[in-house]
Amino acid sequence: MTNRKNWMLGISQYRDLNEAFLERCAKNGVQSVEYAYTENDTDYDRVEQWSKNTGVKIWSRHLDFIHLSIAHPDKDRIVRTMETFRRFIHEAAMTGARTVVVHPSSEPIEDHDREQRMAESIESFGKLVEFAKPYKITVCCESLPRTCLCHNSEEALRIINSVDGLKLCFDTNHLLTEDPVHFIQKTGKYIHTLHVSDYDFVDEKHWLPLEGKVDWKSLIAELEKADYSGPFHYECGSPEVIRENRDKLYSL
Repeated sequence: MTNRKNWMLGISQYRDLNEAFLERCAKNGVQSVEYAYTENDTDYDRVEQWSKNTGVKIWSRHLDFIHLSIAHPDKDRIVRTMETFRRFIHEAAMTGARTVVVHPSSEPIEDHDREQRMAESIESFGKLVEFAKPYKITVCCESLPRTCLCHNSEEALRIINSVDGLKLCFDTNHLLTEDPVHFIQKTGKYIHTLHVSDYDFVDEKHWLPLEGKVDWKSLIAELEKADYSGPFHYECGSPEVIRENRDKLYSL
């Protein structure tokens, strides 16, 4: 059983990643960062140096999901996605990141297409995990909302158990048909990283914790029981506000 006090405080940063932002993180006690989009596309060695200068760990890269998908009716899109994701994994390694987060599908998915999308997702994850091995990078499937794949613990376990070495990124504000605490009880041993935010159980909101309906006391306790040891990565807020919010959560 782990202790919440030992989890790194982290933030997912979707804007440009730069040294000034990492300095803000360090000043406010934020120890790790997940990034998605950065203008420094050909100079990733600078990111690793910024990390060393500030002491803020580059934990993960969230791979693009706006125009790309590893499970999609357009087979050419899957091919383009896989080619791009291989490049992203290589670039992530250059920053020092050892985790990448991947959406298991795009949406919407009709019921009659779900099995086909599931097969495509599992096949694509298998290829990504194999490609990432030489880089010592862990690939994580993110839990998603609505009709996306991995929108409950049953689908999460099906995907994870189909690909040796694949782990889970649990997004605390994505589940719409299952309680987040129950999800952890079913999948906890596979959770490698988190996206932390709150919501109203109607749709994702990315509110600060304690602004929505998540039972944070029980959720954090279940993560401890599951021996979670990754960062407590906020996917909302700024470095200036999340330290105070995290301290409130941990005192519940």
